[in-house]
Order: sequence, then C-alpha cells, then structure tokens
Amino acid sequence: NMPNTRNFSLPQRPLPGTLPQGIELFVIGDVHGRADQLAAILEAVRVIDRTAEKRVLVFLGDLIDRGPESLRAIRLALDAGNLAGADEKLILPGNHELALLNVLNGGDHHLWLANGGRSLLAEISPDMAPEPFSDVRERLAASIPEAFISAIHSAPSHVRIGDLLMVHAGLDPDASPEEHLD
Repeated sequence: NMPNTRNFSLPQRPLPGTLPQGIELFVIGDVHGRADQLAAILEAVRVIDRTAEKRVLVFLGDLIDRGPESLRAIRLALDAGNLAGADEKLILPGNHELALLNVLNGGDHHLWLANGGRSLLAEISPDMAPEPFSDVRERLAASIPEAFISAIHSAPSHVRIGDLLMVHAGLDPDASPEEHLD
C-alpha cells in the first residue's frame, strides 16, 4: 500500500547551524529504493521559491535496497540537480552503497542480500536465483549505471557547508568529528 505522494510537502525546519550567505540547502537521507517518494521530494524542492543564489542538494546515502525501485532511485539521484533545480548535487555513500561496491568487487554477498539487496536483485530479474553469485554479480554490475558507481567511488565520507556537518552515520555525539573523519 503506497502512500499518496501527490500532496507531499516539505515543512521548513531551522538548521542546527548556519550556512554561508547565498546558499540554500536540501538534505535527503535513506531513500532505500522508494523512488516514488524521492521523485515527490525532488519535485517539491523544485517548486520552492529560491531563498539564495545557490541551491545545494545533498544525499546522505542509502538510496538503494529494501524498496521496490532502487534502480529508478539511482537514476533520479543522478539527475537530481535538474529535477530539483539545484546548482550543486552531492551523493554521499551509505552503508548500502558501500556494501554494493564490496559485492561488485568480489566481496561476500550474504550480508548485502540479508540487508535489502534481494529487492535490488528482484528488480533486475524477479526469477534470478542468488547462486551461483558470480552470474548474479555480472548481471548486477551491468544493471547499475556506471555514473553511480563512479560517484560512490569518488564520494567523500562527509561534507561540511558552513558549520553544518553531513554524514551518513557513525559519529559519536560525545567526541569531536575530527576523531571519526578522514
């Protein structure tokens, strides 16, 4: 049962920090294959009147797995600058993207499959058996846009804009971020 996304709205919330003058920021996290929701969010961002010269869109990772449309979510994220009217788009890797890269590079696939990867495989081919995984890996690699793989390979682990720090996960609130970030 899919929620109605046509009436989607983005309530404005004060940020726990400040941005440089001339920048407006939209941050999207944990889409998990819900391309319908992502499309609605990008459209909602697009129609918001600009409040600054530069519009920045940051994805906090986990675009894929669990939901029904990871491949479409990837395509939407790759085109999000155009779809949301953003001047700059950053895609940070989440643990699901990093697990996918590990699998594509020959790493163990069991953890990825158990944590939502099966939904991505079902998108590629609903009747695909997960073994032998070498065959699955080839089909998986052929299905993921190279631009996405390149973006994840080259993505930073975090981004700072003004005094805001954006990261997928893993910061200790009682320690300085520099202890965790490279």
